[in-house]
Amino acid sequence: MKRALGALLLAGCSVGWADTGAAPAAKGKFDSSGVAWDVNDAYAFRGKSTMGTEDVIVVAITNGGFPREVIDKWWDRKQALEKKFRGNNDQTVLVYLEFSPQGEYKALSYYIGSGNGCGYCSGGVASTVKLVAGKLVGGLTYKAPDRVFDVTLNVPISSDDHGPALPAGGGDAGKVYLAYHAALKTGDVAGLKKTLDSYMVKQLAKGEATSDVPGFLAWVGGQRYLDTVKVDKGFAKGDHAVLVVSGSGPVGDRKGQVILVREQGAWRVSDEAVGSASE
Repeated sequence: MKRALGALLLAGCSVGWADTGAAPAAKGKFDSSGVAWDVNDAYAFRGKSTMGTEDVIVVAITNGGFPREVIDKWWDRKQALEKKFRGNNDQTVLVYLEFSPQGEYKALSYYIGSGNGCGYCSGGVASTVKLVAGKLVGGLTYKAPDRVFDVTLNVPISSDDHGPALPAGGGDAGKVYLAYHAALKTGDVAGLKKTLDSYMVKQLAKGEATSDVPGFLAWVGGQRYLDTVKVDKGFAKGDHAVLVVSGSGPVGDRKGQVILVREQGAWRVSDEAVGSASE
């Protein structure tokens, strides 16, 4: 069983820019140490610099495609891109471009494979990119022995509006998530059915039908890596909520986020992304 946001993202390409007639959010070429790929899409959001706490606009470029409505629901977009879009798919490339809040190019970072990447590279890039009416528009070019790229951007910056803050602990959504967490930890199938959304309940039913409920639990639990958890804050907009959570797991302190949907008047857990607290 596998339910990855990456599958949703890549599927979104087929109903993307070409169908609407809109200009692509990004296009161009990127070559890093002989690994060359076409830049097909971009997603922009406000976040923190790879090198610290400085506020920046981050633009992720990829050889795949980004359905913005899916990514927009996550609180930490970069974590969602890393954990749910790229995941373990070594065919998906992500490069992060950083710009100042005023739209000036700052640096890039990426990882393609062992010995092929950049933790934080600045300087030498010719940029005509400007911030225009909520979009980053323009071109970036660079040429060096180990890295060559020519990228054109026309990418809107995603909104930071996740809706009003939920009560302390995430309110009712937080209670449902904690109940889900407790059910998952103990293998309580009935409890999971009460807290998962309809899609996930169907996946659980497939596990029951094939006598592979342990496989379902391992799949979902493998996304969590949390033994203990608390809800730090949450926000809700319409029938969607996002919780920011923290806790501990087998490999130390963790941080994450949870997407819930409202079905038949009640919150249900839809998806979760968790990573190291130091990321």
